[in-house]
Amino acid sequence: MDAIKKLLFLIVVIGVATIACFYFLQEKMLFLRQPVSQERLAYIRNTYPTNIEEISIIAPDNIELNGWLVKNSSYKKSPLIIYFGGNAEEVSWQIENAFKIDNWSMALINYRGYGLSQGKPGQEYLYNDAVEIYDYFSQRNDIDAGQIAVMGRSLGTGVAIHLAKERDLKGIILISPYDSIANVAKETLPSILVSNLLKHPFNVVEIAHDLKVPLLAITASEDRVISQERSQKLIESWGGNYFWHVIQGRGHNDLHHDGSFIKKINEFLLSLT
Repeated sequence: MDAIKKLLFLIVVIGVATIACFYFLQEKMLFLRQPVSQERLAYIRNTYPTNIEEISIIAPDNIELNGWLVKNSSYKKSPLIIYFGGNAEEVSWQIENAFKIDNWSMALINYRGYGLSQGKPGQEYLYNDAVEIYDYFSQRNDIDAGQIAVMGRSLGTGVAIHLAKERDLKGIILISPYDSIANVAKETLPSILVSNLLKHPFNVVEIAHDLKVPLLAITASEDRVISQERSQKLIESWGGNYFWHVIQGRGHNDLHHDGSFIKKINEFLLSLT
């Protein structure tokens, strides 16, 4: 009898410890904040002295968001893509890719706690900051406010979708999208744990059917982070026209190396003009 009591006690302790770890550590698991080194900053400044502008945006709570505007358009008022990255992404690595986009400039602003941006990330912070970023660029004299699109990758697809709900966009590009972070988590963690304790569910599928903005979705056939099922649920819930490109033989972190990746993005952007 004592052995049974000890076993039950051990099970309870393990259960409580698991719940506590998930609750208190979930933000560190979801938001893998990445710094930007002084060497990387120096490289950007020396390599692109005229094509890139360093950007600082002050949010309403006085948190400073930092990043870059990659100027890649011949127009006086440039079309613009606003990019939102993955959960472990410092977005300066996208600078080189931005120059492969035909005649669209790209805004690369790091999330709170990433790069040189201040503060702590969270679902509502990222949502609100996305709107602030849009409003900042839409009011600039060198940006065509009627030609602003958004691109989100992985975690950032949820941020991009929220922005599409709050502001008029020319188009939206989602790379490895999901229906909700909660549903992604439930594929590896107990459903009861996720349903009751997840602080940042990013449940964007519930607004997808209301969105009419043209969508390009790009997924990888071998993605082991966000399954095709999670992407499909989101894409097929879209309220407007969508184009879905599946890159064969690639995974979550290398789909952008495929030759069709930039090609499909450029084709989609051309269709918006």
